[in-house]
Amino acid sequence: MLIDLSWSLVLSAIIGTYLNESTICIFWNDKFEFQLLHNAKYISYVGINIDRLNANKGRYIVDTGLKKKELQDKHLTLDDLVIKLILSIEVTHCETFVVFDKDIDRFVDAFTKASVYSIWRSLHNKFVFAHITNELQESRNHFFEDQPNILFVVRDNSSALSFDLKTNKYVGPKAEKPSQMILLDRYFASEQRFQLGKSLFADKLKNLQGREVIIAGFDYPPYSVIKH
Repeated sequence: MLIDLSWSLVLSAIIGTYLNESTICIFWNDKFEFQLLHNAKYISYVGINIDRLNANKGRYIVDTGLKKKELQDKHLTLDDLVIKLILSIEVTHCETFVVFDKDIDRFVDAFTKASVYSIWRSLHNKFVFAHITNELQESRNHFFEDQPNILFVVRDNSSALSFDLKTNKYVGPKAEKPSQMILLDRYFASEQRFQLGKSLFADKLKNLQGREVIIAGFDYPPYSVIKH
């Protein structure tokens, strides 16, 4: 039986180059043959399989029951995926997330909640979403408009060895659709190389190019405190 290494090659190349500074949360998907290759340098990773969360109940390294009770005491009822994400963020300080195919939408919803209720948050989150071309509908979730460090790894259905690497536009006014996808580069698994060698996680915050910034203000007198 031949093992398809193309996903392992492209994702290991990306992880080794761009995502090796913090813990990585990998959401394993049984439909994708992927393993971290030895040449991918990374600090550590946490593995989560969404479809097997219920089967693994009670066998996590970190006790999810304590976190669930803590949240319930605050009248918060969250599902197992959100709680697992909260713990992964709090305990291992996951800043990078690799998610496959139809798990992406569920992950986005769970991460949005987990980032609210976690006692630790990162300003440097990076997201890698992997899927096969034409097998995933474009999401309209605000997540893809609000997060600057998103990379889509899209496998060509015809060759199976070519991957389009796309990111969300992010910058510019809302009318110019900052969530739209832009092609950055391509990766050829057969040659184990990027076509253009462009940075896949360029700093989009240096120049927002007219992107609107929402600021909340509170009328909270007194505006100054004098100590006698």
